Amino acid sequence: MGKYKIKSVKGRNTLHLAGSLTIESAQDIKQSLLDMIRSKGNEFCISLDSVEAIDVSALQLLYAAWKEFKSNEKNICFDGEGAETLRAACTDAGFPDISKIAHKEVSP
Repeated sequence: MGKYKIKSVKGRNTLHLAGSLTIESAQDIKQSLLDMIRSKGNEFCISLDSVEAIDVSALQLLYAAWKEFKSNEKNICFDGEGAETLRAACTDAGFPDISKIAHKEVSP
């Protein structure tokens, strides 16, 4: 199990990420994302409320997870105050803005 915890509330599994999401924390992020991908359900959210920074290694992990959720026809969203940090990291690295893509596809 990864450092970050997954909580299930009202049928939605939420992974709370915090701090600096960098190469130093990449293994913990990867393990937590794998735990989330393997969990049951179709509604998932990655909370970025306490995220201060995201580097390319973490961005690649989040992007790969987003693609995995989509290929398994599961809904995923990114929310919280750190979503702006995610948008900026996407722009800086030349990635599509996965925070906007994911929000558009989440069921209400």
